[in-house]
Amino acid sequence: MNRNTEALAEGIKDYLSTNSELLKLEATQESSEVVSMMISGLIIGLLAGLFFLFASVSVGFYFSTILGNHSSGFAMVAGFYLLIGAVLYLGRKRLLESPICNMIIRLVLRKTQ
Repeated sequence: MNRNTEALAEGIKDYLSTNSELLKLEATQESSEVVSMMISGLIIGLLAGLFFLFASVSVGFYFSTILGNHSSGFAMVAGFYLLIGAVLYLGRKRLLESPICNMIIRLVLRKTQ
């Protein structure tokens, strides 16, 4: 009987050790996926930001040429961004927060299924 109890205790220790190791590996995998998604999003965002920066400068110079005044051309570009910013601010729940929240929920639920 004592031998069976020792074997059972050893089996439980092995199970708990294996389960602990599995949880560590799963946590490592999840965190590495989150970090890689963040880094790739950051790189894509940086490239998109640079594209919009140079496109905005180009459009500003284009309007400056048409209007004959540098400040007017760049003011039109700034006004466009102000309008976009106002629309995003006023509709931030529907346009930004809800879609981002839903995307995160889908990612989390996809991982658990």
